[in-house]
Amino acid sequence: MDSTPRRSPLRALATGLLTATLLGTAGASCLGPTVETRADASFDIAAVRTFAWGDIGEVEGADGALADVLHQELDRRLDALGWQQVPEEDADVLVSYRTLVETLQRTNDPYFDFYAVEQYELGTLTIDVQDVVSEEPLWSGSASGELRLTAVVRGPSSNRLKPVQEKRDWQAAEKVEAILAALRAAR
Repeated sequence: MDSTPRRSPLRALATGLLTATLLGTAGASCLGPTVETRADASFDIAAVRTFAWGDIGEVEGADGALADVLHQELDRRLDALGWQQVPEEDADVLVSYRTLVETLQRTNDPYFDFYAVEQYELGTLTIDVQDVVSEEPLWSGSASGELRLTAVVRGPSSNRLKPVQEKRDWQAAEKVEAILAALRAAR
């Protein structure tokens, strides 16, 4: 006869749900930005040694401080790649960046989530590497992530969005690093 203690099915279910919830919460908090890249097949990233700043696109939904942070992060990380900034006429490539802010909504299960509907801002940072002469794109990488909640609907019986005051968090360093990690991987 088997002497292994038996667990009740209810206890096993409760333990499984708790484990799944904890893993889901831990996993969600570790997620970084979503990164997408595009590259010209003939572009040899390993041959790049110098760059110049191209036309910087609009840094939407931000003040001058974000543009400064992005510029400093890119300078620092491109230097770490071994790319030296030079005048445009001496550069191998042009580097530029731009941001985009979109307002989106997600619907949650009102019985399992605190908010039935969440309106949030999704911020996208795009870094472009272009040919110096033609200004044709050679490589492009973008990183997207949630910036902040802007409004919520509480519970299943309400249908009115209530504004939420949260500070916008671009996580600029993380986005720049994620994009340039993809660039390094393309070498």
